[in-house]
Amino acid sequence: MARLLYRLGRFAAHHRVLLVGIWLVLVILAVGSVKTLGAKTNNSLTLPGTDSQAAFDLLAEQFPPQQNGSSAFVLHVDDGRLTDDRYKPAVDATFHAIKANPAVDSVRNPVGKNAEIAGIISDDERTGQMPVLLNVGTGFITTELAEEVLRATAPARRAGIEVAVGGPIGSVLSSPETQTSEVIGNISAMVILALVFGSLVAMVSAKRISHGSAKAVLETMVAEGADPETVVREQGLEQISDSGELEKIVEAAIEANPGPAEQVRSGNEKAIGALVGAVMKETRGRADGGEVNRLIKKSLGS
Repeated sequence: MARLLYRLGRFAAHHRVLLVGIWLVLVILAVGSVKTLGAKTNNSLTLPGTDSQAAFDLLAEQFPPQQNGSSAFVLHVDDGRLTDDRYKPAVDATFHAIKANPAVDSVRNPVGKNAEIAGIISDDERTGQMPVLLNVGTGFITTELAEEVLRATAPARRAGIEVAVGGPIGSVLSSPETQTSEVIGNISAMVILALVFGSLVAMVSAKRISHGSAKAVLETMVAEGADPETVVREQGLEQISDSGELEKIVEAAIEANPGPAEQVRSGNEKAIGALVGAVMKETRGRADGGEVNRLIKKSLGS
């Protein structure tokens, strides 16, 4: 795995312009596909077999579109009453404007007949509720539709009436806009990931760590989210850079393994593997295999 990552990193480093071009083309294709085909999603949720789903289905069958849920438009004045002459025409105009929207199935007027009986106006008549029922399912209410219905309350707001909305429409309107922050977050994550893995590949290229150590570093990075520099330092994985120290370890390995050493002197290069293994064991994999090989051959005159 480490060798594959090394080759991949080296290829990317040597073909930077090509890879950037490929990524740009892929991004353009992805954006174009979304623009052409559309990213159609909805918030519909079904829970088959549950009591709530059974109630929802019953409402849809017997009392449509009650299953969509009502959105309460609350109107309030601090000075006077909603039924006063200066407010009532604006409330009536708002009622008719909302009712005219094709997506609205029904709406109640808090200053209309039987408002008190319906419980949609307070005893002091300063606060009224205008329940709006859409013929569109909750999961299909778009921001554009919610804003369109809210704009119908303009007569009330111009008259100085405070307007607030709850229910499904209110939920859509109060949803925070996270698309930009998500894009920034994803780009940042990609940059950080590229830098982190680039650091690991650079360590291998500079022979600061061996391929075997790179695998251990990568596993720790994935498991703990640590950066490669910290992992190498804490686990002592950096390769031995002191040639004098490495030569001493090689000489000790040769003395401790006279059989394989003699075979190498006799021309059997396959036997060098035993000596390399002894050095790697002594250094716990912190020695560069190629350098160890060179030093052994140099010492044995092969």
